[in-house]
Amino acid sequence: MHRNYVLKKTLVCVMLVLFVGMSLMPIVGSLSLEKQVSTEKKMVRMPNTGGKTLYVGGDGPGNYSSIQDAIDNASSGDTIYVFSGIYHENILIDKSINLIGEDKTSTTIDGDGGRRIVTIMSSSVKIMGFTLKNSEQSGFAEAIRTFNEASSIDNITISNCIIHKCGKGIYGGNVSFFTIKNCNIFDNIGPCAYIEDSDHITINSCDINNNGEDLGCDVRSGGITIWGYKQHCLNISVFDCDIYNNIGLGIDILQSKNVEIYNNNIYDNTWMGTCFMLVTNLEIHHSNISENTKYGIFIEECNETNIYNNNITMNGNGETFHSGIYMAVCPNFITINDNTISSNNAVGILLINTSSIDILENEITDNTRDGIQLYYYSNNNTVSNNTLYNNDIGVNLDTSNGNKISNNAISSSDYTGVRIHSNSNNNIISGNTIDSNNRYGTHLTNSNNNVISDNILDSNSYDGIRLDISNNNIISNNLVTNNNMNGIRLFSSSANIISDNNISQNELYGIKINEYSYDNLIYHNNFINYNNALDESSNRWDSDYPSGGNYWFDYTGIDADGDGIGDTPYDIPGGTNQDRYPFMSPSGWSNNSPQGPDLECVGSLRWSAVKPGSILTGIIYVKNIGEPNSELGWDVKEWPTWGEWTFNPGSGEDLTPEDGPVTIEVEVLAPDDPNTEFQGEVKIVNSDDPNDFCTISVYLKTPRNKLLPNTLFLRLLERFPNAFPILRQLLGLQ
Repeated sequence: MHRNYVLKKTLVCVMLVLFVGMSLMPIVGSLSLEKQVSTEKKMVRMPNTGGKTLYVGGDGPGNYSSIQDAIDNASSGDTIYVFSGIYHENILIDKSINLIGEDKTSTTIDGDGGRRIVTIMSSSVKIMGFTLKNSEQSGFAEAIRTFNEASSIDNITISNCIIHKCGKGIYGGNVSFFTIKNCNIFDNIGPCAYIEDSDHITINSCDINNNGEDLGCDVRSGGITIWGYKQHCLNISVFDCDIYNNIGLGIDILQSKNVEIYNNNIYDNTWMGTCFMLVTNLEIHHSNISENTKYGIFIEECNETNIYNNNITMNGNGETFHSGIYMAVCPNFITINDNTISSNNAVGILLINTSSIDILENEITDNTRDGIQLYYYSNNNTVSNNTLYNNDIGVNLDTSNGNKISNNAISSSDYTGVRIHSNSNNNIISGNTIDSNNRYGTHLTNSNNNVISDNILDSNSYDGIRLDISNNNIISNNLVTNNNMNGIRLFSSSANIISDNNISQNELYGIKINEYSYDNLIYHNNFINYNNALDESSNRWDSDYPSGGNYWFDYTGIDADGDGIGDTPYDIPGGTNQDRYPFMSPSGWSNNSPQGPDLECVGSLRWSAVKPGSILTGIIYVKNIGEPNSELGWDVKEWPTWGEWTFNPGSGEDLTPEDGPVTIEVEVLAPDDPNTEFQGEVKIVNSDDPNDFCTISVYLKTPRNKLLPNTLFLRLLERFPNAFPILRQLLGLQ
C-alpha cells in the first residue's frame, strides 16, 4: 500500500511540473486531504483553516517518525496523517489539529504502561483511525484524557478507534461538543468513557464491552459514566451502541439535563443496564435492555422523564427491589409507555416514593414478582391500558395513596390481580378486566377509602374481591362472576358500601362476610349464585324504602302491591340480618321512580379501645339518590357535644346522582375521660329540604390502662366476657 501511494504521488508531481511547476505539489496534496477533513469538521463545528498536512511513518520524504514530533511542528488547523505501524508514545496535543490514522486495526499507539496515551489540552481536536492500548492499569490512567485546568475545551471528536487494556478508556472534563463515535472500547479496568462537567456530549455507534473491575464489596464501573459535579452536564445523546458484559453499570449519568438514550443494546452488565440520578428531561426509547444482574433501568430523583418503546427483559436476580424499571423519589412529569417488560427475575416496574407519573399501554408479562409495584408513598399515579399476564401480582399498591388503576387487562397472576395493602388509601380501581386464574381478583388489606368500580372479575381461582381489615371502601358496578370460591369476601372489614354489582355463578358464595365486619351497606346488587350470601356479623342489606335492597334469584316472596319490591324480607344466612326490601327482578331498582328522601349518608364512626385525648379519623359518604340530574346541597348540622369535631368538607352544593358519593373526612379529639363509653349521632341535612336528612351513629370507648396492640385479641375478650377476668380489669374492659 505504501508503494502504491508513492507511485501515485510521483505521477502527480510529474503532471504538476508540466503544468504549474514543482513548487505547487505540496499544496495540491494538502488541499486533496483537507477537502475531506473540512467536510468532517463541519459535523463537529471545526473551523476550516486551510492548514497543511504532516505525515508520520511510511517511507515518504520528510515524514516524521514520531507522532509527538509532528504535533510539536504543526500549527493550529493542521492535519497529521499517521501511516500504519506501532508507535510507542505518550503524546500531548496542545493545539487544534486533526490526528488521523491510516487504519484503526493497524495503526497503534502503545502507551507502554504510561499514565496517559493521549492528552488533549486544546479545543478543536479530532482523533480517528487508531488502536490505543497499554496505558497504566489503574483507575487514574486513561487512554485519552481531555482536560485543561486553565480553560474549557470544545469541539473534540474521537472516532473509529479501538481502545483496550487501559485504565479508563476516554476521560473528558469541562468539554463542550464532545463526540465519541464508531469506537470499540473493551478490556479496560475503568469506564469506557468518563465525562464530567461537560455539555453537548454525543456517544454513538460504539461497541463497549468487558470494561470495569470488581473490587469485592464495590466495583469500578466499566460502562459510560457522565457526571455533573461542579455543574450539570447538558445535552447528552447515547445511541446505536452495544453496551454489554461490563462490570457495574452500562450507562451511569448523574446530575445532568437533556439526556436521550435510544437505539442501544444494553445487556449482561453486572449491576445495572442504565442508572440515572438527579437528571432532568430524560428520554429512554427504542432500546433493548436485558439480562443485567440487578436493574434494567434505575432512576432516582429525576423528573421530566419519558421511557417508551423499549424491550426490557430478564433483568434482576430475584432480590428485593430488583426490577426491569426502578424509579425512586421522582416527583412528576414522568411517562412509561409502550414498552415490553417481561421475564425479569424481579418486579417489572417498581416505584418508590414516586408520584404523579403515567404508566400506559405497556405489555408486562412473566415477571417473577409484581408486574407493577407502587411502594412507600407512591401517590397519585395513573396505571392505565396495560396488559399484565403471568406475574406474581399484576399491580401491587403498598403504602401508596390516591392512585388510579384503570382499563388494564390482568390475568394469570400467581397471587393477585390487584393488591392494595399496608394503608394504601383513596385509590381508584376501575374499568379493569381481572380474570383467568388470578388467585384473587382484587385483594385489600389494611386499606381504607378505596373505590373498586366497573371492573370485570371473572374466573379467579379464589375470590373475585377480598377485603381484610379494610374499611370505608366502595365496591360498585362490577361484574363478579365464575370465581372458584367467593365473589366478594369481607373479613374484619367495616363500613364498606357494596352496590350495583352483578355477582353470579361463584362456587361457594356470592358474598361472604365473616365475623368482625360491621356496618357494611350492601344494596342494589344482583345475586345469582347457588349460595348467594353468608353474613356472620351485623350489616345493612338495603337502603330503606323505596331505594330498596338487592335482587336474589332464590327469593320466593311475592309483590302484591306491584312496586317491584317483595313484600317479605329476604333472610341472610349466617345470622339475623335481612334484606327488608328485596327486588323481584334483576336491577329492579333502575325501574323504580325515586320517591321519599333524596339524601343518603353511609359510614361507620365506631372507635373502641381509644386512648383518651387522642385524635381519631373516620369517613362518611353523602349521596344524592333523587331524580337523575337533580341537584341538592347538604350541611353537617349536628354532632355529639363530647370531643372536638371537624368535618372536611362540612357542606356542599349542586350534588347530583351522577356525581356518586362525596367523601367527608371526620376528625375527632377524644375526651380525656378514661374507661368511658360515649355515644351519639351525626346529622346531615338536605339544605334545600330540612325534612330530608340522614344520621350516622357514633360510638367511642376509652380504656382505663394502656392497651395491648392486638385488636383481634380485644375482640376475643369482648366475645367471651367471662374469660380472663384479671386481664380484662387491667385493660379497662370492665
